[in-house]
Amino acid sequence: MNDQIEQLSPIPFWESLKLDAIAHIPPEQRSISLTQSILIGLKILLFSSGFHLGLFYRLSYTARAHFGIPGKLISQLLFWWVRHWYTCSIATTARIHGGVIFPHPQGIIIGAETIIGDRTWIFQNVTIGGAPGKNGQPKIGNDCRIYTGAVIVGPIEIEDGVIIGANAVVAASIAARTLVKSAPTVSVLLNSVGDRG
Repeated sequence: MNDQIEQLSPIPFWESLKLDAIAHIPPEQRSISLTQSILIGLKILLFSSGFHLGLFYRLSYTARAHFGIPGKLISQLLFWWVRHWYTCSIATTARIHGGVIFPHPQGIIIGAETIIGDRTWIFQNVTIGGAPGKNGQPKIGNDCRIYTGAVIVGPIEIEDGVIIGANAVVAASIAARTLVKSAPTVSVLLNSVGDRG
């Protein structure tokens, strides 16, 4: 996968950022007047921490891809900022396409060379990355939803429209438009408050 990543052209900054902004606007509000659009855009720009996280990732990715050694230094500074301000670790070599939504941007880890398609939602405490003893990273399609605490690992492919439920662990490829759930919760009645079995 390393060779494939090197051969791909960089993701365009402005186009991706525009898609990110549009994704933050509910569909029923996308055909409103220019004035209303500007007001909504300003609200997103000023108050959406998920949009800010995406913006910092896009700046670090673009700096690394286009500006040589100075760009790599800027990229590392932005990576450090995201890691400490949002407690997220998004590799600057991950390829995240436009329209990404981070509804609750805390604790998200996205490994180097991971590929994430258009209009994907990634909730808090999600981990996407490599698996021990395996070469390659996950490739996630378009219009996916990855809910809280999900773990996606290894050289696998998650096709378009997949929903990965909270706390699910995914280590195998998933077909399009599939719902992946974690094991059901088991409740056990304790004999007394101190009984831990």
